[in-house]
Amino acid sequence: MEVSMESTFLSSIEEKVLYSEIVKLKKRTCILAITEQRMILNYCKSTKDCPWTDVIGAIILNPGKKHKKVHVVWYKKVNQTRKIKKFDLVSEDPEKLIKYLQGMAYTYNLPEVYESSYIKRFKVIINPNSGRGLSRRIWAQVADLFEVCEVSISYTERRNHATEIVTELVLTDYDGLIVVSGDGLVHEVINAICKRDDGDLARMFPVSVIPAGSANALAQVICDKSGEKVTPENCALIAIKGRSSPFDISLVKFASGSIVYSFLSIFWAFIADVDIGSENCRCCGACRFDLYGFWRVLALRRYSGTITWDEGEYTGNIVYFNACNTPYIGEGMHNAPNAQINDGMNDLLLLGDVGRMALVRVLLRQDAGTHLSSPDLKYIKTKKWTLDPGQRPGILSIDGELFNSEPIEVECLQNYATVFLL
Repeated sequence: MEVSMESTFLSSIEEKVLYSEIVKLKKRTCILAITEQRMILNYCKSTKDCPWTDVIGAIILNPGKKHKKVHVVWYKKVNQTRKIKKFDLVSEDPEKLIKYLQGMAYTYNLPEVYESSYIKRFKVIINPNSGRGLSRRIWAQVADLFEVCEVSISYTERRNHATEIVTELVLTDYDGLIVVSGDGLVHEVINAICKRDDGDLARMFPVSVIPAGSANALAQVICDKSGEKVTPENCALIAIKGRSSPFDISLVKFASGSIVYSFLSIFWAFIADVDIGSENCRCCGACRFDLYGFWRVLALRRYSGTITWDEGEYTGNIVYFNACNTPYIGEGMHNAPNAQINDGMNDLLLLGDVGRMALVRVLLRQDAGTHLSSPDLKYIKTKKWTLDPGQRPGILSIDGELFNSEPIEVECLQNYATVFLL
């Protein structure tokens, strides 16, 4: 009877069936079919349709017992929202089923007979003090998605602790590194990777992020490039299911001789004043930038300096300067809409000696990315550029971190790091 039901159901599937078997789901007999696009479960005249793009993975529960269960995590997408779904299957051959489910979930291909099953392994670094101190709660929020992975977690306990962790990390033990924090810890991790002795290998090691900070720019970038909304769960999906993708890094050389790597942006003048000056308002979350920005517009500072780039130079008063490596400088902040993450170029945005209203017009439109039409704004794409902050150096912010404002030389290094993207 079961064989007849299985044949009838399989013949109704329009796609080519790669594998099928009779399994138990909640003590009910059902038919499982694997196609190139999805996993299908048919039971009690109902069907569960799981596209491989939404299947996070699977593991074997109670492996030491006689009756093993195959635990499946499914991040179901309905319209524009997702929900975490989990279910257990009892199979006659759980090792074979788990190998097929993992193969299709991760590579969208049925593995060969001689291939073994594979569980993804991640190193997770959590900053418990990030943003409003919600990183532990945010990790608990996404932990169910990592049930089908092997995860090693480290909590940062002091300044530069993440640098120590990354420097000592055996990269071959993991498939990638996940940062649960804001962009500040991402900056520290990226610099630690780029400065490792095995730099060429380390730069191919993928980094991802679960957003737990104020701005969360990298989370915005990877979600935008992956076609997902910015949520901790979607960032977890991208880390687990994503493929390694190249990412540009800016090499910053200070006149004093020090070197820093930037994955995001370099701020000076007004935007740096707001970025660093609003640190005392972290409890307000992302709106800290709006609140402090309003104050800085009223108490506007003008700086004088020189900026040079591949084919030009500007000398004089400067109100606003931003060099972007990515389209976004924060969640929902579309500051450099023409920027690409792997084009080998920085996008410079410059407002010279302008008044408050010209600055406000740019600020009000930059989140939507429509500010480039402002006649006062210079928008420049360049591979190399320099900044000499002059006699009133002000504040220099690199990836949201405070640095001494001194003359710098910057070069965009194409494909110098790696991230996960769907």
